[in-house]
Amino acid sequence: MKIYTKTGDKGQTSLYRGGRVAKDEPRLEAYGTLDEANSVLGLALAHLPAEDWATEVGTELRRVQSDLFGLGAQLASKGTEKPAWHVRPEDVTALEASIDRMETELPPLTTFILPGG
Repeated sequence: MKIYTKTGDKGQTSLYRGGRVAKDEPRLEAYGTLDEANSVLGLALAHLPAEDWATEVGTELRRVQSDLFGLGAQLASKGTEKPAWHVRPEDVTALEASIDRMETELPPLTTFILPGG
């Protein structure tokens, strides 16, 4: 796969599996944001010690990355196509349960947390 398309820009971009949309369409902002979140998770995984890759945190980060990638593919598909993957209520429930389990190991929050702080 090449990193350029030779289809020209004209303010539009191609969707996954065909179709074109305007670059100011909200779905592009949404899947760009998902890509950024996925990159941050990848950076966190890269800094996770090798022995921790099999822990719940490593496993959960990789699962969330996969879910974000699938959600991005869903947003990048034509609206008439049924995506191969979509967010289900049980996906949200599983993520919340994982957060709740990991949160039991933290002291109670008394202030907001700033990124990196």
